[in-house]
Amino acid sequence: MLQFLHDASARAAALDEKDAETVYLALWSQAFEDVDRAVASATRLLSSPSPEVRYVATRLLVQTGWTSALPPLMDALGDADLRV
Repeated sequence: MLQFLHDASARAAALDEKDAETVYLALWSQAFEDVDRAVASATRLLSSPSPEVRYVATRLLVQTGWTSALPPLMDALGDADLRV
């Protein structure tokens, strides 16, 4: 977590990981610095082939409470995997 908070390049690289926990920690760290950028990253991740990554992206969007997160959240409601 500390690495993601202090190193933007490590955070950006982690957003491409397959491990959902790593992706979530990177998203959270990004939101700590810039919520709008984190919303954009999470929105991009909603098209991930991994349902776990789509779940953590959806979770972060919900946690932000940002109005710009609402349209992608509406799209996530149609996800084929009910866990998302």
